Amino acid sequence: MDNPANKFTEFLEPFERVIQPEELWLYKNPLVESDHIPKRVMFAISFLTPLAVISVVKIIQRTDKTEIKEACLEYRVLGNKVKET
Repeated sequence: MDNPANKFTEFLEPFERVIQPEELWLYKNPLVESDHIPKRVMFAISFLTPLAVISVVKIIQRTDKTEIKEACLEYRVLGNKVKET
């Protein structure tokens, strides 16, 4: 990734950002205690969302069982590819 565009900013002079009083409120957001999502909920979402999309498309387009089977198999293949990387 030796893209010359990525190295362009290395040769610029550093600058100091001045925050104007009217935009200061943007930086005063309250501190979040925790933005943690439990593992089980995350896995449930990542597992059920594609299946729900496949089911909704099946209902809307009235597809046959072969296409649904192919979609579920593709979902499993893509899921395995993501786990490997």
